[in-house]
Amino acid sequence: MIDRERLVLGTAKFGMPWYGYGSTSRPSADESIAIILAARHAGIHSFDTAFGYGDAVELLEYAGIPRCEMIIKARQPIPAPDMVHNPTLEDLATIQSWRGVSVYTVEEVAEAHQLGIAPIQAPASCLNRSVDVEYGRAPFLQGTLLRHADRAPVALRSAIFAFQQLAMRANVSRVALALASAYGDRIVFGVSRLDQLDEVIGACEASVPMEAIREARALSVGFDATAALPSLWKGAL
Repeated sequence: MIDRERLVLGTAKFGMPWYGYGSTSRPSADESIAIILAARHAGIHSFDTAFGYGDAVELLEYAGIPRCEMIIKARQPIPAPDMVHNPTLEDLATIQSWRGVSVYTVEEVAEAHQLGIAPIQAPASCLNRSVDVEYGRAPFLQGTLLRHADRAPVALRSAIFAFQQLAMRANVSRVALALASAYGDRIVFGVSRLDQLDEVIGACEASVPMEAIREARALSVGFDATAALPSLWKGAL
């Protein structure tokens, strides 16, 4: 089971219609606000967003989410974001005075740890390499762990098929296994519809066998680590 306090609702989908592999859908403003309010009613009191996520910040404000419940990311220090968004390895050494960083690779996570930067956010699905972070992003790997394997990037298809077979053998949903096998003290996830939010909330109550979690995380060793980074999927994957 997963404590709902660990869940952080991501809002990239509310402002970027292209976000999520193989998807161009974007909830309307009313639908986004309904999701935000339903998440808060369900016990989620942390919302991940960025000034680069279209009007996501404005939607959170309109829904009445207080600033203290938002994790705002930006590339520039004004207006005072909580995390530096996607800094390079070279940038990390210059931003130690900032409160945290949102990065992508295990090398960037390791460098941030070495510099004493916290909190750290990074991709942390079971198909990503093991990371020690406060905020694990994209537990469903932008939805690819949940959809038919043939819709995934070619380099990931065998691993995603194995993940889905593992969930079936363990008699748990793909959502439950993905959440349980993700890394991070807090889990940043995104949805496009209310029924998807309901599914995530319901999956928190599932009892996932520890052996299934270990097997799911072991799948990451079967391919190049960069294959599980959505930011590179526009390339040759």
